[in-house]
Amino acid sequence: AVLAAVPSFSFGYQLGAPDAAAPALRACPPTTPQACFPVDTTSPEWGLAVGQMCVGALLGSLLFGRLCDRLGRKRAILAVNLVYTSGLVVTWWAGSLWWFAVGRLVVGVAVGASCVAVPVYLSDLVGRFGAFQWRGVIGSLHQMAIVVGYLTIQLLAFGVGGLEWRWLYTVNLIICVVHTILFMLLAQDLKSGYTTGDVSIDNDDSGNTHKMTIVEVLRCDAARQSLVLACTLHIVQQLSGI
Repeated sequence: AVLAAVPSFSFGYQLGAPDAAAPALRACPPTTPQACFPVDTTSPEWGLAVGQMCVGALLGSLLFGRLCDRLGRKRAILAVNLVYTSGLVVTWWAGSLWWFAVGRLVVGVAVGASCVAVPVYLSDLVGRFGAFQWRGVIGSLHQMAIVVGYLTIQLLAFGVGGLEWRWLYTVNLIICVVHTILFMLLAQDLKSGYTTGDVSIDNDDSGNTHKMTIVEVLRCDAARQSLVLACTLHIVQQLSGI
């Protein structure tokens, strides 16, 4: 379960990576032009480039929903790592703000994909081993990994300047490559237990479930309350800046 949450760690890592690289990239000293972009970057330009991750995340979350069912849980996470690696390579080699924005867009696709693939894998992992008493702990690994990733980049970025910003992305790139190898060797390929258009809810802790359509979920008081609570927590989280 911890191994499956590594893409979520990369999500948190990349959430804070631009903040660490900004001092070195936005102000371009003439003595080290290879460390930054050719010209000084304004705040709107920098914000637009960094914000491409949000655009990519929207695309990734929309695309990987069906891919999780078609590829299988394991291969979906491996595909997320492939997208992460591609985006990190582009970002690392970026010699202009435009290429940096392209790298952020690709990384954003991986971020959105990880927000779909990782929770689904963790959920199926609980069902596969019948560890329903641990589903809360295992399900929270996605959010925990994001927070740990964000904390890690802040600690690593302490005192970074000049040419050193690239090694921050190198660290994440190495993590993605190592995780891909380990995940291929150790992780199980879980089969989807869901039918397109349906969702399953637990009747009790024994794991017995029955399938409900989206309309039935909205009509069910217990399911609707959980849905409203989850949406409220996500909205508050975004508005609070966390």
